[in-house]
Amino acid sequence: MTVVDQKASEQENVEHRARQPQKRAQRTRAALITGAARTIACEGSGVTVNDLIQAAGVTKGSMYFHFPSKDAVVHAVIDEAARRCDFLRTPRTSAGHTVADVQGLLGDYFTHARRYWSLRATAVLWTDLHYEAAARAATYDPLMAAVLALLAGDGSVPSPASVDAAEAVMAIVCGVTTTAGPGSFGNGGDLDTVLRLTGPVLAGGAATV
Repeated sequence: MTVVDQKASEQENVEHRARQPQKRAQRTRAALITGAARTIACEGSGVTVNDLIQAAGVTKGSMYFHFPSKDAVVHAVIDEAARRCDFLRTPRTSAGHTVADVQGLLGDYFTHARRYWSLRATAVLWTDLHYEAAARAATYDPLMAAVLALLAGDGSVPSPASVDAAEAVMAIVCGVTTTAGPGSFGNGGDLDTVLRLTGPVLAGGAATV
């Protein structure tokens, strides 16, 4: 090995060692967010700092290294949920089968919610006075807008009937998703319930648009 090669190898080792703490920090932060999301989804927003650190498997010092407070952790969960909902922000119009289009959208949302704890937790927070505004802006509002876009059909200004139908659909979704518990979004029956209840609402809304 030449002197140049040796120096290059030493530099790579230094950079590798420098990256290790960064990776550990990223893993710890991710564990805190996932643990908090899972705890909120299953137990509600009244969780404590101790609940969060136990769920993440970290120390209280580690939590406060990454987040200044419990509120900051919860808002990180909401921020992650917003990123997971990017698919809702894609412009969409109905293909002419409004009921099927909207229910397909709801199916996509529930599929994502089963995959990501942050979405389940944020739905629970839709009705929490402290976090409601942020939680609804992150996931409720994009879902409502997507439902409304499909009900409007041709991209025009939504009619009062389509707004009423969209609000009714979201009330049904809220009724299924905002109660904390280990079964939330869990067994498929929740989506079946939403599809069964939204069918007549959507059919009526599509007929009057």
